[in-house]
Amino acid sequence: MELINQIEQLWGRTLSPIELQTIVNLTEQFNEEVLLESAMMSQDKERPLAYMKAILREVKFPTSEIKKKEEPTSSGSKWLQDFKQQFK
Repeated sequence: MELINQIEQLWGRTLSPIELQTIVNLTEQFNEEVLLESAMMSQDKERPLAYMKAILREVKFPTSEIKKKEEPTSSGSKWLQDFKQQFK
């Protein structure tokens, strides 16, 4: 509950029941330090919980990591890439 109190202080208001439930659910995936940090980063936003969740998604699935996975790595992909290159 300390985390909830800290977030309410940061955001300057009492959290709605939906916000409370969402934050409780997020504690299953992230430690309190990460949650508090993302709450601080989103405190001045119009929809702080949505912004906070976007930050946490980036923490969990970094865009840079996703882009690395999209790069062709298998020989089949390399073959397809070479084939497409012939027609450019």
